[in-house]
Amino acid sequence: MTDLSRDQLKEIYLGYIDCINNRRFSELDKYLCEDVSRNGELLGLSGYISMLENDYVMIPDLYFQVDLLVIESPYVVSRIHFHCSPKDGFLGFKFSGNQAEFFENVVYQFKGDRISNVMSAIDTSLLAAKFQLTELSN
Repeated sequence: MTDLSRDQLKEIYLGYIDCINNRRFSELDKYLCEDVSRNGELLGLSGYISMLENDYVMIPDLYFQVDLLVIESPYVVSRIHFHCSPKDGFLGFKFSGNQAEFFENVVYQFKGDRISNVMSAIDTSLLAAKFQLTELSN
């Protein structure tokens, strides 16, 4: 398949975000390759869905708000804003029911019209400092 246009990639990516925000995990095969990987780890479609399901267990009010979007085929770069109430243990911290606000910086690599690789980073030290979080003891 030839490279998709910026508008096509944007439409697909925003469809993916809508799909995960509405927890329509059974539809993720429209957006993700069967052999999708995240941060160098091959998760596959079922592993990726399990990861998202776990995220929603740890953060029941999780919502992905796209803050910045840069598209250069075959990549979509996004800064995602979160304002949520994580449970203790998310990212290894004790939240004690407190609201948290943070950003995730993500690079999505597309293969054709599906996401094949996700590279993401959350600045956990900034998050900990901002909300005076303590790490959970082992």
